[in-house]
Amino acid sequence: MAIKTMTVGSSGNADYSVGWKELMINKAKYGEYNGKRYLDIYFDEYPDNFHCRVYEAINKKTQEEFQISNWFRFTQAGIQEVLDSGSKPIITYDDDAGLLAGRPVNVYIYDQYSVKDDRNYARAWRTPAPIVGEGEHLTFNEKDVAFWKKSAENSLKRFNESKGNAPTSGEQQTADPF
Repeated sequence: MAIKTMTVGSSGNADYSVGWKELMINKAKYGEYNGKRYLDIYFDEYPDNFHCRVYEAINKKTQEEFQISNWFRFTQAGIQEVLDSGSKPIITYDDDAGLLAGRPVNVYIYDQYSVKDDRNYARAWRTPAPIVGEGEHLTFNEKDVAFWKKSAENSLKRFNESKGNAPTSGEQQTADPF
Protein backbone atom coordinates (compact mmCIF):
# COMPACT_ATOMS: atom_id res chain seq x y z
CA MET A 1 0.00 0.00 0.00
CA ALA A 2 1.08 3.58 -0.70
CA ILE A 3 0.13 6.92 0.74
CA LYS A 4 -1.53 9.03 -1.96
CA THR A 5 -3.23 12.42 -2.19
CA MET A 6 -6.33 13.58 -4.01
CA THR A 7 -7.97 16.89 -4.66
CA VAL A 8 -11.56 17.11 -3.48
CA GLY A 9 -13.77 19.49 -5.43
CA SER A 10 -16.51 21.49 -3.85
CA SER A 11 -19.83 22.60 -5.21
CA GLY A 12 -18.87 26.21 -4.59
CA ASN A 13 -21.40 29.02 -4.74
CA ALA A 14 -22.40 28.58 -8.38
CA ASP A 15 -26.14 28.91 -9.03
CA TYR A 16 -27.21 26.81 -12.01
CA SER A 17 -30.94 27.48 -11.71
CA VAL A 18 -32.71 28.87 -14.78
CA GLY A 19 -32.94 32.66 -14.85
CA TRP A 20 -30.95 35.86 -14.82
CA LYS A 21 -27.78 36.08 -12.74
CA GLU A 22 -25.51 39.05 -12.18
CA LEU A 23 -22.11 37.44 -12.76
CA MET A 24 -18.54 38.67 -12.64
CA ILE A 25 -16.39 37.81 -15.65
CA ASN A 26 -13.05 36.37 -14.56
CA LYS A 27 -11.50 35.82 -17.99
CA ALA A 28 -12.29 35.75 -21.69
CA LYS A 29 -10.39 34.51 -24.71
CA TYR A 30 -10.85 34.39 -28.46
CA GLY A 31 -10.74 31.26 -30.57
CA GLU A 32 -11.75 30.00 -33.98
CA TYR A 33 -13.87 27.05 -35.06
CA ASN A 34 -14.35 26.13 -38.72
CA GLY A 35 -13.20 29.59 -39.77
CA LYS A 36 -15.63 31.36 -37.44
CA ARG A 37 -14.27 33.59 -34.65
CA TYR A 38 -15.70 33.19 -31.15
CA LEU A 39 -15.20 34.51 -27.64
CA ASP A 40 -15.27 32.21 -24.60
CA ILE A 41 -16.31 34.02 -21.41
CA TYR A 42 -15.74 32.54 -17.94
CA PHE A 43 -17.33 33.61 -14.65
CA ASP A 44 -16.36 33.82 -10.99
CA GLU A 45 -17.69 30.95 -8.81
CA TYR A 46 -18.25 28.70 -11.87
CA PRO A 47 -15.84 26.02 -13.11
CA ASP A 48 -14.08 26.48 -16.46
CA ASN A 49 -16.33 23.88 -18.10
CA PHE A 50 -19.23 26.30 -17.56
CA HIS A 51 -18.58 29.22 -19.86
CA CYS A 52 -20.36 31.18 -22.54
CA ARG A 53 -19.21 30.78 -26.15
CA VAL A 54 -20.26 33.70 -28.31
CA TYR A 55 -19.76 33.48 -32.06
CA GLU A 56 -19.11 36.60 -34.07
CA ALA A 57 -22.21 37.80 -35.93
CA ILE A 58 -22.34 40.55 -38.56
CA ASN A 59 -25.34 42.79 -39.18
CA LYS A 60 -26.08 42.47 -42.90
CA LYS A 61 -27.28 46.07 -43.18
CA THR A 62 -24.54 47.90 -41.27
CA GLN A 63 -21.75 45.30 -41.62
CA GLU A 64 -21.02 45.75 -37.90
CA GLU A 65 -20.36 42.85 -35.53
CA PHE A 66 -22.99 42.72 -32.76
CA GLN A 67 -22.84 39.50 -30.68
CA ILE A 68 -19.34 39.85 -29.23
CA SER A 69 -19.47 43.66 -29.19
CA ASN A 70 -22.53 43.59 -26.91
CA TRP A 71 -20.39 41.96 -24.20
CA PHE A 72 -18.03 44.95 -24.35
CA ARG A 73 -20.90 47.43 -24.53
CA PHE A 74 -22.91 45.98 -21.64
CA THR A 75 -19.87 45.53 -19.38
CA GLN A 76 -18.51 48.93 -20.49
CA ALA A 77 -15.16 47.26 -21.14
CA GLY A 78 -12.68 48.79 -23.56
CA ILE A 79 -14.92 51.71 -24.49
CA GLN A 80 -12.77 54.55 -25.79
CA GLU A 81 -15.46 57.06 -26.69
CA VAL A 82 -19.09 57.49 -27.63
CA LEU A 83 -19.64 59.69 -30.67
CA ASP A 84 -22.87 61.51 -31.41
CA SER A 85 -23.82 60.72 -35.01
CA GLY A 86 -27.10 62.63 -34.85
CA SER A 87 -29.39 59.58 -34.75
CA LYS A 88 -27.64 56.74 -32.90
CA PRO A 89 -24.45 57.00 -30.83
CA ILE A 90 -21.35 55.32 -32.24
CA ILE A 91 -19.14 53.48 -29.74
CA THR A 92 -15.41 53.11 -30.31
CA TYR A 93 -14.01 50.24 -28.25
CA ASP A 94 -10.92 48.07 -27.81
CA ASP A 95 -11.92 44.40 -28.30
CA ASP A 96 -9.06 42.96 -26.21
CA ALA A 97 -10.73 39.98 -24.47
CA GLY A 98 -8.68 40.61 -21.32
CA LEU A 99 -10.56 43.88 -20.76
CA LEU A 100 -13.73 41.92 -19.87
CA ALA A 101 -12.11 40.40 -16.75
CA GLY A 102 -13.45 41.89 -13.53
CA ARG A 103 -16.60 43.25 -15.18
CA PRO A 104 -20.14 42.44 -13.97
CA VAL A 105 -22.90 41.56 -16.42
CA ASN A 106 -26.35 39.97 -16.42
CA VAL A 107 -26.30 36.46 -17.87
CA TYR A 108 -29.29 34.22 -18.58
CA ILE A 109 -28.84 30.62 -17.44
CA TYR A 110 -31.00 28.09 -19.29
CA ASP A 111 -31.31 24.30 -19.46
CA GLN A 112 -29.97 22.49 -22.51
CA TYR A 113 -31.23 18.95 -23.00
CA SER A 114 -28.68 16.25 -23.84
CA VAL A 115 -30.13 13.32 -25.78
CA LYS A 116 -26.94 11.36 -25.11
CA ASP A 117 -27.28 11.65 -21.32
CA ASP A 118 -31.07 12.13 -21.21
CA ARG A 119 -30.76 15.10 -18.88
CA ASN A 120 -30.54 18.88 -18.80
CA TYR A 121 -27.32 20.84 -18.41
CA ALA A 122 -27.16 24.49 -17.36
CA ARG A 123 -25.78 26.80 -20.04
CA ALA A 124 -25.14 30.55 -20.29
CA TRP A 125 -27.02 32.21 -23.16
CA ARG A 126 -24.90 34.13 -25.65
CA THR A 127 -26.79 37.42 -25.31
CA PRO A 128 -26.08 39.38 -22.11
CA ALA A 129 -27.84 42.32 -20.52
CA PRO A 130 -26.21 45.27 -18.75
CA ILE A 131 -26.44 45.93 -15.05
CA VAL A 132 -27.98 49.10 -13.65
CA GLY A 133 -25.35 51.75 -13.27
CA GLU A 134 -23.54 54.77 -14.60
CA GLY A 135 -20.19 54.32 -16.30
CA GLU A 136 -17.72 56.77 -17.75
CA HIS A 137 -19.32 56.57 -21.20
CA LEU A 138 -22.67 54.76 -20.84
CA THR A 139 -25.51 54.64 -18.32
CA PHE A 140 -28.10 51.86 -17.97
CA ASN A 141 -31.20 52.36 -15.83
CA GLU A 142 -33.71 49.71 -14.72
CA LYS A 143 -35.84 50.26 -17.82
CA ASP A 144 -32.79 49.75 -20.09
CA VAL A 145 -31.82 46.56 -18.27
CA ALA A 146 -35.38 45.19 -18.47
CA PHE A 147 -35.44 45.95 -22.22
CA TRP A 148 -32.15 44.11 -22.89
CA LYS A 149 -33.15 41.16 -20.71
CA LYS A 150 -36.41 40.79 -22.63
CA SER A 151 -34.50 41.09 -25.91
CA ALA A 152 -32.13 38.29 -24.85
CA GLU A 153 -35.03 36.07 -23.74
CA ASN A 154 -36.72 36.64 -27.11
CA SER A 155 -33.46 35.77 -28.85
CA LEU A 156 -33.32 32.44 -26.99
CA LYS A 157 -36.98 31.80 -27.79
CA ARG A 158 -36.42 32.46 -31.52
CA PHE A 159 -33.35 30.23 -31.45
CA ASN A 160 -35.35 27.42 -29.86
CA GLU A 161 -38.14 27.81 -32.39
CA SER A 162 -35.65 27.70 -35.28
CA LYS A 163 -34.26 24.42 -33.91
CA GLY A 164 -37.72 22.91 -33.42
CA ASN A 165 -37.39 22.66 -29.65
CA ALA A 166 -39.58 25.55 -28.57
CA PRO A 167 -40.87 25.10 -25.03
CA THR A 168 -44.56 24.77 -24.34
CA SER A 169 -46.10 26.77 -21.54
CA GLY A 170 -44.64 25.82 -18.18
CA GLU A 171 -41.50 24.25 -19.62
CA GLN A 172 -38.09 25.76 -19.12
CA GLN A 173 -36.37 27.19 -22.16
CA THR A 174 -33.73 24.95 -23.64
CA ALA A 175 -31.45 25.44 -26.60
CA ASP A 176 -28.43 24.08 -28.39
CA PRO A 177 -26.56 27.25 -29.45
CA PHE A 178 -23.61 25.50 -31.01
